[in-house]
Amino acid sequence: MPGVWQRVGIVVAVVAVSVTLSAVIPPFQSPDEFDHVKRAAGLLSGQILVSTPPGSYPGLWVDDGLLTYMQAYDRLPFGRTTRVNMAMIYDSERFAWTGSTSFSVAAGVGYYPPFVYLPQAVGLLAGKTFGWTVARSYRLARLMVLLSTLAILFVAFKLFPTNFFTLSLLLLPTTWFQVSSASPDAVTMALAVLCVSLFMKSANRHSAISPWMSVILSTVVVILTTCRMNMGPLILLPLFLYFVRRERLHLYLTIGALALIALWTIAALSTTSVVRGGVQQPFLALTWHYLGHPLEFVKVLWATLSNGPVTQVYKQQFIGTLGWLEPRLPRWFYTMEIATLMIALVMSISRATLQDDIRERLMLVFVSLTGLVLLFALLLVSYTPHPATIVMGVQGRYFLIPLLVLSYSLHGNSRVLPTARAYIAYPAMAGSGLFALYVMTDALLQKYYVSPAFVVQ
Repeated sequence: MPGVWQRVGIVVAVVAVSVTLSAVIPPFQSPDEFDHVKRAAGLLSGQILVSTPPGSYPGLWVDDGLLTYMQAYDRLPFGRTTRVNMAMIYDSERFAWTGSTSFSVAAGVGYYPPFVYLPQAVGLLAGKTFGWTVARSYRLARLMVLLSTLAILFVAFKLFPTNFFTLSLLLLPTTWFQVSSASPDAVTMALAVLCVSLFMKSANRHSAISPWMSVILSTVVVILTTCRMNMGPLILLPLFLYFVRRERLHLYLTIGALALIALWTIAALSTTSVVRGGVQQPFLALTWHYLGHPLEFVKVLWATLSNGPVTQVYKQQFIGTLGWLEPRLPRWFYTMEIATLMIALVMSISRATLQDDIRERLMLVFVSLTGLVLLFALLLVSYTPHPATIVMGVQGRYFLIPLLVLSYSLHGNSRVLPTARAYIAYPAMAGSGLFALYVMTDALLQKYYVSPAFVVQ
């Protein structure tokens, strides 16, 4: 395992790279980041839930200075010929917090719990308190997301050993991009790693655990399942611990987590409507329809997964299309990254310990695969027009959390990082990560700063 100074060096390098990427990536370029920042800003005025005025979609009351700052960059998403220029930067840097608010639509973030927005809210509040401009406050919010993500991952890695496949997932361009933005994706990703780390440590009956660890596990499960509804099967983890350790605390925590999840879901759905093509999606009606016709769901799911162009898009988005799903990386790069992931996966499996902790590992496999199926099911009933031929709305980055859960099923309590294979894996991962950063930075510069006339197609 790396020594203390090596770990410090790794953290410093990660922070330096992320801060550099954050400087390169213009504001609000992660998908739906405009709405996510509105949600974080709403917490400053006590808006726990979104609201829906008569004749409008769900949204929040947002400071006019922040809305003006957003308008400076709202042409960049999907703008193939729009580039960042000095006038855009200079003008946007001057906008200040006004204290006056206007209602702004943020239809897609109402079901997210407020906890995943605490880093952004703290950054915005600090900037506002210090009298900083909106631009500097936003940059601080980005930094708080980065530091929170690293802190959670540090705790998770201290609790339970990780593996090369997990690290390779965390080194994907799409992961770097989210960590460098003000989106909640990075925090939820880190929470997923913490969740499975706590579970695997607690599932070992010979391991002494404190009650606070069980409470944190259940709390993280509540947060993840309310903002990533397809990961609802995570509620099985504290229940599994009850049967393993026979401690009533885990049963009480499972019941409490279920109650909190139900309460938040009811509250969020009461203020959030799902709209597709200007028409409100009949979520409950479609849910009952597919529950009564499960083979119809299987048929749509198969049509989606067997559609070559669709799965190609999934692969690209999972590895990294960056921005609002636009700046694609070179085609050969996606093949290289898939190969790197497969090599990391193989190197994370130890044949000698394949039978160790088998029940716990199978539970993670079940949670992961069920989460993937539910991802398609939820988007089928909440986003895809009926009758459906394929599931719409699925983005490749949605696969990251289920795969992170799956990654911890590879090695159980055995440690693969300090073994001899590390002499091959560490340099290979470092080289692959650095090369990925080069390709990623080149794509970002061409997308946001280089004149379209000079971009090589």
